[in-house]
Amino acid sequence: MHASPARSLDDLALAAQRRVPGADEQLVRELLDKLRPIVAFTVLTAARGALGEDDIEDVLHDVVMLVWRHDLASFDP
Repeated sequence: MHASPARSLDDLALAAQRRVPGADEQLVRELLDKLRPIVAFTVLTAARGALGEDDIEDVLHDVVMLVWRHDLASFDP
């Protein structure tokens, strides 16, 4: 049986908190993959033309950095 995607992210976040080698890089990759469609949708619809497709990656990286700086330390599944 495979772990659910949410469980996998939870496990990665906990491993990154414990500073398991490689966990932080893997967590960032997973967050980028999982958040890309959500950020793209928000940028292209909610921004109402203020942002475009060229802005998606910049916003995505900003979101992941905010999660990393503010939420990872206090994350508790």
